[in-house]
Amino acid sequence: MFAANRKTFAGDEQPFNLAVKRVKARVLLEVLAEASVLDRCQRHQNIVQLVDVFETPEKLMHLVFDHAGTDLGKMLAVASCLSSPQIRAVASGLTSALGHLRSLGLVHTEVNPANVIVSAKCLH
Repeated sequence: MFAANRKTFAGDEQPFNLAVKRVKARVLLEVLAEASVLDRCQRHQNIVQLVDVFETPEKLMHLVFDHAGTDLGKMLAVASCLSSPQIRAVASGLTSALGHLRSLGLVHTEVNPANVIVSAKCLH
């Protein structure tokens, strides 16, 4: 994960985190398909936002995401259980995201704790 600053419409800068997914370019069609799906889901509050896609000279594709939390798998490894309000917040966000995908005619085939990003506001 990387930290960066972004300019707001008011012209000031706000910090944000980036996550980078690296894959071999030989799976280019899969990367482009994932980028296309994420592009269709932009601006949904419960779906990670794709910031950029690029290829390095070493033939690695990079998908760069706006990443503002930790994944549920890591969170459960540390905490082992969640409070009732945390469970409700995670379940609500997940069902909202999956409902949005369904409305676009899409199905997420890898829903698991490692693929669920939990923001800091869900932790409190």
